[in-house]
Amino acid sequence: MTKIFLTQREKLILRQIATSETGYITRQDISNRFRLSERSIKHTIQQLRKKGVPVMADRVQKKGYWLPKTEQERMFGLTPYRNQIQEELRILNAMETSNLNYSYSLED
Repeated sequence: MTKIFLTQREKLILRQIATSETGYITRQDISNRFRLSERSIKHTIQQLRKKGVPVMADRVQKKGYWLPKTEQERMFGLTPYRNQIQEELRILNAMETSNLNYSYSLED
């Protein structure tokens, strides 16, 4: 097992996610509890993910962050990210293959 080194803030936020009574905790709840900006929390969550901590987010019902306990839960949590990546790749492809010799009428 590889040991992951976490900052104090990462530990603080991860502990809140892991010990949430409902299994979910919102960015706003973490923000209110620790007087951290939601932007700072979002950045910390991204850092945790980059370190391999599987922090998931409920993007449909907006319940908040959660940690998967099984492989099935992990796959369920990754589905929205895969969908987002596919959509971004479609947009990237459209932009890369667009005709640069265009003209658009901006008149009403």
